Amino acid sequence: MAISMANDNIVVRTSERAALKRCPMKWWWSWRNGLEPNATDSKLWFGGGMHQALAAWYLLGSQRGPHPAETWVRFTNNEERYIRNNSGLINQDQWVEARELGIAILDEYVREYGRDEQWDVIATEQQFQALINAEVFEGRKIVYVGTFDGVYRDLSTGKLWLMEHKTASNTPNTGYLELDDQAGSYFMVAENVLRHKGIMAPGEKLEGIMYNFLRKALPDDRPTNAKGQALNKNGSVSKNQPKPLFMRYPAWRNDAQRAKMRTNVINEVQLMLAYRGHQLGLTKTPTHDCQWDCEFFQMCQLHEAGEDWTEFRDAMFHKRDPYSDHRVAMKSA
Repeated sequence: MAISMANDNIVVRTSERAALKRCPMKWWWSWRNGLEPNATDSKLWFGGGMHQALAAWYLLGSQRGPHPAETWVRFTNNEERYIRNNSGLINQDQWVEARELGIAILDEYVREYGRDEQWDVIATEQQFQALINAEVFEGRKIVYVGTFDGVYRDLSTGKLWLMEHKTASNTPNTGYLELDDQAGSYFMVAENVLRHKGIMAPGEKLEGIMYNFLRKALPDDRPTNAKGQALNKNGSVSKNQPKPLFMRYPAWRNDAQRAKMRTNVINEVQLMLAYRGHQLGLTKTPTHDCQWDCEFFQMCQLHEAGEDWTEFRDAMFHKRDPYSDHRVAMKSA
């Protein structure tokens, strides 16, 4: 949306940049028009609940909060009440399945990693508003806003790492993580944010990003041998071994990557402003993924065919302020 505040600064967040690069039309509808589907997106819902559970688990220091499965159950109960009260639409079988899946994943997560005693958490669910100076905007500056999952000190090495929790349907492909915009943008600002708050000392540095993947699958309940291999009923080693439910992947980052991310943000804001000022006409980026990864797919079909897409918009979407969770903080910053 690149909202202009009272001081005429330009506000932007990572999810907006992702929408712009995925498809300018999607960005326009979601961030400029503020459209949000009336129906809950199951992928975002599940990932959001997992984040809440882990945020409540990783308290500051080496203490841990309530078992993440307990937080997950509270989250699903609250969401069930919300959806019933606001839409009346819920498939009970699917809801129970998702709830039980989350419980199983988080139970297994704690069995796998224990209490992560070596993680000394120094920041958790850190909301930020970071100023990015840019000479190309006639005196205006970019305010980059967002929330990163946390930062911890690995007590075994003394190194500081940015946390990035992710849920995935399959074993993650880590090849793209060196170019990951989301966590990369958090790495860009996290050191300055935490130094400003007095949490990091001036000479301390972040080592990189620790990606913490949780795969959306039930634990394999087959018996195993001493090597941890799943066995058939006759005791032989199965050819079909389970994929790992969890993966932690360290991605080292440096100052050059931080500077390049800043340049990327500036360039993308220029593109947003060109669309907003009608120096560029909006385009679409159709791919075979549109049917599952874009909430505007059906509306886009109507729009492309020259049919009355506005009636569909009014029936299936509502308007929201995509920056509402940052407005109060920005005013007081």
